[in-house]
Amino acid sequence: MKTVLLLSVLLSSLVLGQNQPVPKLLRLIPLGQNPVWKEKLKDNVRVGDAPPAGSLPPTEVTLPSGKKDGVQTAPLQLGVMSKTLRLDARIPSLQFHEGKLAAGEPWLKAPVHKSTRSLGVLFRDPTEMTWEKPRILLLDDSEEAFPPGNIRFVNTAGHTALVQIGKTANAVKPGESKMLPLKVGDNVIMVGYQERGTGKQVVINKALTVRIMANQRVQAFFYQNQNKAADKQLLFQSLPEPPPAL
Repeated sequence: MKTVLLLSVLLSSLVLGQNQPVPKLLRLIPLGQNPVWKEKLKDNVRVGDAPPAGSLPPTEVTLPSGKKDGVQTAPLQLGVMSKTLRLDARIPSLQFHEGKLAAGEPWLKAPVHKSTRSLGVLFRDPTEMTWEKPRILLLDDSEEAFPPGNIRFVNTAGHTALVQIGKTANAVKPGESKMLPLKVGDNVIMVGYQERGTGKQVVINKALTVRIMANQRVQAFFYQNQNKAADKQLLFQSLPEPPPAL
């Protein structure tokens, strides 16, 4: 009798587990530059000025997880991939709040990506160039959509990006992404962009070497230069990594 009862409980648990929706997994990466360092002399000691408002993203963000009274918090650092946030599969939207509390008006709102695993690329509006007006580009980050052996170029800037691997050139429009295959080992890539209005091609790096190992893929990002007078208005960052584990 006890054996039958235990078996019934075990089967019920398995059925309940199978009926549980798969959680949404989200990582974040903020793109951009640190503010220009400024300092002054105070009591014969050099003291750095506080960064201007909007020149940096929050040091951490918190969002409701979709579960009752549940929240998820992630530290943010420019150019660094955040930890994975686990959200309820039925969460209606993403609402990011500055700091550790999910209270008050959100710093940023976004829809939920349809994929179980997604990447939120955070950046300043290319025109406003302030973190007080953040933007996010949500991408499918699953291994099925972005498998090892590929590089994915993501353009968050206001110019059309240009990439060339071997003899094949590709354009990546603002707000879009493009995935291209790589060989294991060193890959020489040219990256650049087209100036708005003139269509002039500007080279960022004509001989960039990207190394990829077996079971790795490369996240690659274009983002706007905060210095509007700089020779190169687009900046580039690449990040080799294995597909993230659960």
